[in-house]
Amino acid sequence: MNKQILAGCSILALVACGTSEDEEEQKIDYVSFDDAAIEKIVEDGDFQQAIDILKGQEELGIADQKDFLVQAQIYGSRLDGIATEVAIDKAREKGASVAETALALSKALLAQGKYVGALSALDELEATADTAADVLLLRADIANAQEEPGKAREYFNEFVAIKPDDMAGYLGLAVLELEHGNFEQAEAFATEAASRTEQDPIIDYVRGSVARYQRRLGEAITLLEKATGQNTGHVPALLELAGAYIENNELEKAREKLDAAFDITPGNPMLAYYDGLIYAIEGKQAEAEEMLLMSGDMVKTYPPATRTYAHVAYRLGKCENAQPYFERFLDHMPNDKMTVLALADCYTRLGKPRRALAALKPILAINPDDMGANLQAAGAAGLLRDLNEAKPIVEKTFGLAVKDETVDSETIKMLGRRLAYLQFVTGDSEGALENLRGLSQDYGADIQSLTLLSNIHMEKGDLGAAEQAAKQLVELAPTSVEALNTLGAIQFRQRNLEQAIDYYDQAIAISPRYQSALKNRVLAFIGIGRFDDAETDLLVLLEEVPDDGDLRGLMGRVYLEQQKPEEAMKQLKQAHQQSPKSAIIAADYALALARSGYVASAISQADKAKGLVRNGNAKVIAYLEGLIADWEQQDLERRKQSDANKARVQEEIKKKLDAQEKAAKEASEKETDPDGGTE
Repeated sequence: MNKQILAGCSILALVACGTSEDEEEQKIDYVSFDDAAIEKIVEDGDFQQAIDILKGQEELGIADQKDFLVQAQIYGSRLDGIATEVAIDKAREKGASVAETALALSKALLAQGKYVGALSALDELEATADTAADVLLLRADIANAQEEPGKAREYFNEFVAIKPDDMAGYLGLAVLELEHGNFEQAEAFATEAASRTEQDPIIDYVRGSVARYQRRLGEAITLLEKATGQNTGHVPALLELAGAYIENNELEKAREKLDAAFDITPGNPMLAYYDGLIYAIEGKQAEAEEMLLMSGDMVKTYPPATRTYAHVAYRLGKCENAQPYFERFLDHMPNDKMTVLALADCYTRLGKPRRALAALKPILAINPDDMGANLQAAGAAGLLRDLNEAKPIVEKTFGLAVKDETVDSETIKMLGRRLAYLQFVTGDSEGALENLRGLSQDYGADIQSLTLLSNIHMEKGDLGAAEQAAKQLVELAPTSVEALNTLGAIQFRQRNLEQAIDYYDQAIAISPRYQSALKNRVLAFIGIGRFDDAETDLLVLLEEVPDDGDLRGLMGRVYLEQQKPEEAMKQLKQAHQQSPKSAIIAADYALALARSGYVASAISQADKAKGLVRNGNAKVIAYLEGLIADWEQQDLERRKQSDANKARVQEEIKKKLDAQEKAAKEASEKETDPDGGTE
């Protein structure tokens, strides 16, 4: 039925049925909009009004194939593939042909990720001169979606060859290069497209996106605002504009654009991504992580989302989660310095220093003096087992940091201490001491540097200098447990064990679970025979670190001194499993076995302990060989005694049997008469 004929009847019906002024205001005369009126609304860019009118006409049962095709056009511009497909199906039911709907259907299926169906829809279309170029564009889009950019470029170039004056081929190439991060090529193709038309929102979208990624945010915002002004339903442009506003720190404007996109496609995962990004910028990392995970596969497939999620997880201290996402992002954009540095730090925190150094290598190849990369390299070097390899890395970073005015003094002192430690353990004691004295002179004394200085003097055997540094440490920080512990260690080295215990007591009074002082006090207690006190401290320590083989070995030694061999054996067996290369623990375990009566096992264990003695220490080996000799003698005597005991028992058994046999014989003879008969 003709819409114009129905218009008057519809108005009368609406008036007759009205029940209130509010209801009258809400009613719209959908029938009064003919095809020309709807086309004008679409041309003006008011897509939502057009959709509302078309839906109203559909409900009245007066929508025809052209109305549904207009719906499909609008939904297609919004990249709403499902709604587009539904509209096309309805248009076909009303008589629309395959020829006039195949292209739109292919686009709808493409938007849904149904690539095989999209290609099948194109195959239904009979190739003609009029459709050939459009088919090429779609095939290019499908190839790009299937991650075949080379094939997509071929299709776009074929289109350009057929229609060199049509902007669509250049625009397709521009979008393709944009998606693959080739921004200069994308802008060049967008410029070619712009030269062939007065204006187009997609061109402005591409140029605005390129400007955004090249950090020309003002220009990006202008172009993207223009694109969204021309097409209010263009979701990609709205999202890019939101991203530009976020990067320009205009978060409220970004939220406005996200709300507009949400009204069109509420399920779009990009919305969750950008919401997560805003939360991350606001420092709300937990909320950011939750929102990013709601974006689904985007954090895996969309590089900016991958990057954002990785950095959020990193800031939350979840390096195991962040690492694979950092790696995935860097596969696409390997020159993102901030991400490389964060990944290197993750590797270091996860105990993978060589991977950290490998990640930093490209940055350092470009700029060997890059401060951020060198700081990360120094951090990774601290975990290298080869200290001679680590030393030059830290030395270089320390030298750069001293000259760099942007590096704070605490970082410089940290690097200086690390270098001093590496110098000391690699044999350069004087260099280490000179380094620490220079740090104190240039940047002021601090607890960590003085502690290290005192410890190095102590290891060198210069206990006077060690004590002087430790007392300076106490003056600097009277309640420093490190200082009191160091003074205790100095007294311990001088065999002033009671004085050492006094210092340890002071440190532990300040920090009751300070492990270093507790362990040192255990050694002092053992040294003066206060084994019960040593046991008490060890119980506290083992509660904190039950897998520490050295502590459990000390507990075994205490039990040996307390004449509790079976308890010692239990502790030392576990300690030997936790620290299998410790000769001392292996020797004490052998001693516990012997004292528990397992002499043969003790001999075997002591023989193993000999093989663990470092540098063939003659005294320790002699001690173990002496134990083995004693135990072998004990075992020999035990076997002799055992053999003697067996012989004595056998002799007694024989005598008993002989006596029983004799008694039986005598009894038998009494029962026999002199003549050989029986009574």
